[in-house]
Amino acid sequence: MIDKIPINKPNFLEIDVVDISRIGHNTAGSLFRRIKTELVGQIFYSKSDTFRKVPLRLLGYGYAVAEALRSRVNNDQESNPFCMLAGGFIICHCLDRMLAVAEESDGWGRRSKQNRPTDMLIAFCDTFVWEALASVTIPTFLTYCAVRMTDILLEILCTECQTIRKWLPVMVGIAIIPLFMVTVDNFVDRLMDDTIREIYAPSFTRLAI
Repeated sequence: MIDKIPINKPNFLEIDVVDISRIGHNTAGSLFRRIKTELVGQIFYSKSDTFRKVPLRLLGYGYAVAEALRSRVNNDQESNPFCMLAGGFIICHCLDRMLAVAEESDGWGRRSKQNRPTDMLIAFCDTFVWEALASVTIPTFLTYCAVRMTDILLEILCTECQTIRKWLPVMVGIAIIPLFMVTVDNFVDRLMDDTIREIYAPSFTRLAI
């Protein structure tokens, strides 16, 4: 007689339940930060922001272009127009974000009309700080480093052509701008999320939830 081997039939009614305890504090905290970033991003730097899209975004790097030219021209007449262009771009971007908040029926989505002036001021200042870092300070510093490093490299190679020694560093400094554009923008977003936006963003985050 052959012994019957018991067969465990799968119970399709059983539902796997995720053990919340396995998620851990770090994972939960990371998930919360990501949700907060997405919510704050919808308020401060929405993907619908035209000024952060190419080619209009390139106008904000006038200070970096001026920095690349500054060491190769005898005066600032050639570089000043680029600075003026970038300055105008930054002001227009700040005003655009402020007006976008003003056009919302309830301020930033779910705030009362009484808080609208405060929302507009925060939007203007937030955009100005972002532009000061992402369009002026960091790109200008990176461009300066690229120009100086190219200068040093050409001195080591003892390039005799004065035209190359004069203008190649400028071309390198300008050419690297599109390479670090997205990286710098995202870095500034994360930096502001973890610093100054912690002060004024939580109230809007709670309202958005």
